[in-house]
Amino acid sequence: MAREILLVANGDADSNATVEAVAKQSGRRLRRVGSTRQVFEILATDMDNVDVAIIDLDPGVHSLAILEAIGGHPAAPPVIVLTSLEESEVTPIARRHGAVACLGKPFQHGHLVKAIERCPARARSISSDLWGHPREGRQREREHKAA
Repeated sequence: MAREILLVANGDADSNATVEAVAKQSGRRLRRVGSTRQVFEILATDMDNVDVAIIDLDPGVHSLAILEAIGGHPAAPPVIVLTSLEESEVTPIARRHGAVACLGKPFQHGHLVKAIERCPARARSISSDLWGHPREGRQREREHKAA
């Protein structure tokens, strides 16, 4: 089956067009969703073909909840966050919630290509508990104690 980039976004035609061009260039299919409900349906049934999830931190979508839900999925792909907010403030928050990269809008085609190329393999640790509390520190503590 074709590999996919999952784009979670409501608007911003320029950003969406750039993501679409990058997906096409990389030989992946682009699956666009614009609602939290659609994302949860994909999480429940069809995450195995998603190589990368790109989440636009648009106020119309519950972006952090989606970021956490994807990060907690057993077949979690790497997540890249797009933001029109202050990138220096959003990046640490996005990373704490499981994102591997954060790009400020407007972004260039090449920056997104590089972010996708730098994405780690699909296997990654769960970033939070069911209530959205970051677990990264506790996960590392357990791994350290086990070693």
